Amino acid sequence: MEQREQLDAGGTPLPTDDVRFDNTSTANSALDSALTISTLTCAAGYTGTVTTNAGLTILKDVSLAAGAFSLGASSWTVFGNWTNTGRPSTPAPPR
Repeated sequence: MEQREQLDAGGTPLPTDDVRFDNTSTANSALDSALTISTLTCAAGYTGTVTTNAGLTILKDVSLAAGAFSLGASSWTVFGNWTNTGRPSTPAPPR
C-alpha cells in the first residue's frame, strides 16, 4: 500500500516513513498522539494546516516551504536539518 493510501485510510506513519504534504491535497492534518517519522516535508503549494497536539520526533530532516503550523503545547525533536524556505516559523527553531 502506498503511503498516501495508508494515511488516507487512517493508518499511522512508521519511523521509516517520509511524510510529505504537497499541492495534491489541501487537507488539514492533526497529530493527537506521539509519533516518530523519518522526514517531514511541506512542499510549495500545500495550503493546509498541520496541528500537533502531541510530541513529534523526526529522525532525519524537516523541510518547510508552505502550509501553516499549530504546535499547541507539543514539542518537535529533529535529529537532522531544519530548512524553512516558506514564511518564518514562530517561535523560531533553536540553533
